[in-house]
Amino acid sequence: MRIFGQQLQDLFLPPVIRCARDGSCPEISLRQYLLGIKEGGGTGIIPYYTKILSAIAAFVAFCYIIKAGYMMFTAFGDEAKYAAAKKTLQYAIIGFVIAVLSYFIIHFFTGLLGYTGEG
Repeated sequence: MRIFGQQLQDLFLPPVIRCARDGSCPEISLRQYLLGIKEGGGTGIIPYYTKILSAIAAFVAFCYIIKAGYMMFTAFGDEAKYAAAKKTLQYAIIGFVIAVLSYFIIHFFTGLLGYTGEG
């Protein structure tokens, strides 16, 4: 079964794993396996999964922001419900900021280790 032009079992595999399995890329080191191959070999494990996990975390935090807004809207003057909604909103915003910053922090450190782009 093909989805987005790829086999279903390959959908969540970084390109570096696919090329290593197919034998289409040269023998690679652990550093290249984790960070990626610079010349056309593809993204490594760390940058590939960082994008996916950061996007999921940001989406979950965004859903909690929506939930907190709904809780505030339906509090109808009840101070306890409003305080709970305010605390939920505060934690959701902090989670969203952490999710976005984690993406940039991990890409900063992978750049220090030699990964220069998407492949």
